[in-house]
This record gives sequence, C-alpha cells and structure tokens, in this order.
Amino acid sequence: MNDLEQLSTLDPMRDFEPGAERRGRATAALERTFREPGPTRQNIARRNIGWRLALGGVMAVALGTIGAVTLTGDEPDRAYASWTATPNAVSAADALPQARQCAEGWTDGGPPPTAADILLAERRGDATLVLVRKDGTGLTSCFVLDPEQGAAGADLLDTTAPAPAPGRVRNESSGATEGGEGWYSSMIGRAGAGVEKVEIELPDGTEVRASLRDGWWAAWWPGHEGGVADGVRIVVHTAGGSDSFLPSEVMG
Repeated sequence: MNDLEQLSTLDPMRDFEPGAERRGRATAALERTFREPGPTRQNIARRNIGWRLALGGVMAVALGTIGAVTLTGDEPDRAYASWTATPNAVSAADALPQARQCAEGWTDGGPPPTAADILLAERRGDATLVLVRKDGTGLTSCFVLDPEQGAAGADLLDTTAPAPAPGRVRNESSGATEGGEGWYSSMIGRAGAGVEKVEIELPDGTEVRASLRDGWWAAWWPGHEGGVADGVRIVVHTAGGSDSFLPSEVMG
C-alpha cells in the first residue's frame, strides 16, 4: 500500500455518497471556479498542519499559495447570513468545543486542546473563530462556520517573530476562500503594545472590527477582498489617534 492509499484509509468521508442536490451544488461550484477567474491571493506563507482537504458539496479554493483550508458541509450561507461586523467575545470554556472540533483534523495526533490553550475566540452570528495553541508547536486559527457541520478549516500561524513595535500591527495571515454560497475572507495578525482597536476597512466602507487579545487580532467577513492584493485597509487605533495601512505595508 503506497502513501496515498494509506492516507485514504484515514478519510472519514471515503464511503460518503452525496445526494443529487448536494452533488449538483458541488458541480456548479467547480464549474464556476474554472469558468470565472478569482482574485489573486496574497503571497502569505502557510504551513500545512495535516488538515483534510475535502470536496463535500462545497469547494475550498486557496489562491496563490496553497494553504491548509478545508470546507465541508453544504450550508455555509447560514454563517454568512448571521455575520456581524462587530464580534462577540467568547470565553475559552465556551469555545472549547469548537477548538476540539478543529483538533479532530490534526492528523499528527497529540492531546486535545484545553481551555488554557485558547488564546482568542470570537463569534459572529453562528460562526466561531478560535486561535488555539497546538501541542506546543504553534498557534492555530480555526474556523467553525456552522456548528452543525464542524470545523471548516485551519492554519498554523508563525509565532517565532517578535511582537510589532508599540502602536503598530503586523499581518500574519490573510486570504479568501470560496464555498458553495460565495467567498469569505479572513485576516489575522499581531499587535504591539498600546494598540486599542483594529478594524478592517472594506472597499464599500464597511468597517469590520477585529477581535484583539494578548497581542493578537483576528477578523473574517463574507467576500473575496482578503484574497485581493491590498484589497482592504487595516485601521489601527491607539490613545494618540488612528493610522491606516495597506496589508502589504504591515506584512509579516
């Protein structure tokens, strides 16, 4: 048995047979992907953490640099419809089920995360975004767009670089992913001392407030702007005022 065959035995969806409606949505998404050119993903280095890449009714597309992004399930519009520009903070204890859903995709094993491993957690409508420490190897971002469908994807973030200078931020990870119901974008970074608030300003004027905790900030929104080079602006607020930056100006 070769490596690919061994890997396939670990796939929990290998015996799954989608229905006609679900197969039709997946086929339509695939045809649309090849027919319509998507935005260019920023050249963000991402390290694969063994997450399963699946086509199960929706298609995950990582543009430019292939990352560890997965979409599963067939109703991502639930998260989009309930999305809010201002997040609700979630306690580590309340976010633990989502963090453990994410850990189910870590094929290298290791103990499941505890509440103490959760650095930041936010909720926008039905969707939860968690930054969770992974078995001492780094920090992982985890998306649970629909609680009933489980974790949608994850990235391993680089924590080796020093924190940004006071009042400044750094963009560690950003991009856009397409599902069966449209695009969603995310942006995650680090903040220096004195940063009181971080916002993502979209081209239409929408201001997406990022969660900010322990020197890290994170946000996501429906749309493809995160995959377009300098498609948004990052607004950093401190006690002395605010400054606006293009993502490329604060790239990690």
